[in-house]
Amino acid sequence: MTAMKWQVTTIDIIRHGKPEGGEIFRGHIDVPLSHDGFAQMEEGVAKLKTHSESENWDLVVSSPLIRCAEFADRVAQRDGLSLVTDEGFKEISFGDWDGKAFVDVKKDYGEQFDNYWRDPVTNTPSNAEPLTDFAGRVDQALSRVIADNRGKKILLVTHGGVIRAILNQILAAAMDSFLRFEVPYASVSRIHIYHDEGQDFPQLDFHNR
Repeated sequence: MTAMKWQVTTIDIIRHGKPEGGEIFRGHIDVPLSHDGFAQMEEGVAKLKTHSESENWDLVVSSPLIRCAEFADRVAQRDGLSLVTDEGFKEISFGDWDGKAFVDVKKDYGEQFDNYWRDPVTNTPSNAEPLTDFAGRVDQALSRVIADNRGKKILLVTHGGVIRAILNQILAAAMDSFLRFEVPYASVSRIHIYHDEGQDFPQLDFHNR
């Protein structure tokens, strides 16, 4: 698809780097980045700039959780950009599992834990956010950003689950494919939204390049 006749919004997406806290269910729990996590994200941002026609973003958008927001603020201040935080880009809530180690949840919840990984759509953990609700929340947040920043270049700093939800939406994939996207720490992706006569046409440029 050529951009010659189209107004284009470009969103560069980076997942946060490795946080503190080890192998835990890290949803709404607010855990800071590790030193290695910051280094991973600096490398990811450098990759995005290498694959850009221009090195400049117009603004930075971030989850409000510290493992995203602290790095987003660093980039915004360094590049002289506005920073917008949006609750819609928070990670999914894991409810009673949030903040607990994987091994402990596996031991304590057994079959429920296994069922969640087999089918997260219909096996929501106790007091957690249903996956369909989460996907709808992310879709609304993405729509807000696009509507408010039509034609701009945006850096979005967010979480693995949020990125999976965005990819699902962009590719019109079934919800049961949600966990089939690999999204490692500091993963980088790019989407374009082509605008024409009141219609938006999203396109995935790359993922994990």
